[in-house]
Amino acid sequence: MFRHKLFRPVLLILVLLSVFTVLWTRTEDYFPIPPSLEDNVAFWEKIYTEVSVTEGLLHDREYPLVVYKKIKVGNRIRQKKKIVSMLKRISGVSESEWSGEEKRIYEQFLKHAPKTALKEAAKRIRFQAGQKERFRDGLVRSGMYLDEIRDILKEYDVPARLAYLPHVESSFNIEARSKVGAAGMWQFMKGTGKQYLKVGSLIDERHDPTLSTVAAAKLLSRNYESLGSWPLAVTAYNHGLYGMKRAVASTGSEDIGTIIEKHKSRTFRFASKNFYSCFLAASEVAENHKKYFKKVKLKPPFRRNMIRLEHPLPSDMICDSLDMPSETFRRYNPALRSALYKNNGFVPKGQTICFTSSVSSASARKALASAYSEWKKSRPAVYKVKKGDYLDLIARKMGVSATEIARANGLSNKNRIYPGQVLKIP
Repeated sequence: MFRHKLFRPVLLILVLLSVFTVLWTRTEDYFPIPPSLEDNVAFWEKIYTEVSVTEGLLHDREYPLVVYKKIKVGNRIRQKKKIVSMLKRISGVSESEWSGEEKRIYEQFLKHAPKTALKEAAKRIRFQAGQKERFRDGLVRSGMYLDEIRDILKEYDVPARLAYLPHVESSFNIEARSKVGAAGMWQFMKGTGKQYLKVGSLIDERHDPTLSTVAAAKLLSRNYESLGSWPLAVTAYNHGLYGMKRAVASTGSEDIGTIIEKHKSRTFRFASKNFYSCFLAASEVAENHKKYFKKVKLKPPFRRNMIRLEHPLPSDMICDSLDMPSETFRRYNPALRSALYKNNGFVPKGQTICFTSSVSSASARKALASAYSEWKKSRPAVYKVKKGDYLDLIARKMGVSATEIARANGLSNKNRIYPGQVLKIP
């Protein structure tokens, strides 16, 4: 058989191109953009990259690229009334009576919406604040966490593109807290967070970038296993797994575009309907951030080592053992909240603690074990109750459980401790 000397390398190139095309297609197939959502995605790209946080857009809720006006944040009520009035005139009087601004609004409307939708347009006006600076700040912060997030998502078979989801949730701010109580980079509500993390006044792992990412990966993986679609799994991150199951059942469809168009629910409103579009827009901007934000420089990765604490220890003793200033220790351990440090509170056994990457896990364990041995020798055998003390507080101070103290002192739930009382510490 005749074989040209260039046949083999050309064939190899074609095979490689084919493989890369298949891999790329599979990745894109995870997150398709239905035609009905193309305008939504374009709208959120505009919000993330063009509109300042001091401004916002008055736009149509169902046809978001119908943008009536860009206005200052504090000026929306008066401006909205003006546009409502003009839309009513456009629907109610002949074109010859329209003002120049009303003609502009009409032409703008027809670019992105059907003429039949004009009748109810006055009821669909909403205001969306810009997020340009917020998104830019999120890009800068994301450099600290993206590498680790991708590694964790890979471990749980979650597509790497979902590493950009925190742009939508918190702009990669680990201290973010919403009006309804969602917290951390991945914005877990308390109830959902408790399924995967420790959530309390002393320890709140929703604020830890590593632990919360593991939790998010587990939640996203569970959503996908239940729904069989990444667009639905992403939307369920906002609307809830059972909410999306009801949406699938009510529409008889697993297509995200169809569900957004047809599903009617008191809780499935603008935020949930737009969550997938927000993610698509945010990931597009983040993936190609130099196109949108030319001078942005991402922060270097935030490297930490971490171990589980084998013994309860006062926070200052941990800092001393690991040779970490208190402020550094707090920055490396955002899950430990400020209330824990009052009265030199104890970090409980089993808690994940983090420290600088210059300290190995083995040497950290050794140093902390030695500190625990010294602490046991010096710890008092009794505690004199002070005004304002209660059993849980004393337990935290002494590094034992409240149950153990109660048992050692013959206390039941009916017994009250009082100032001056001397308690044996087991």
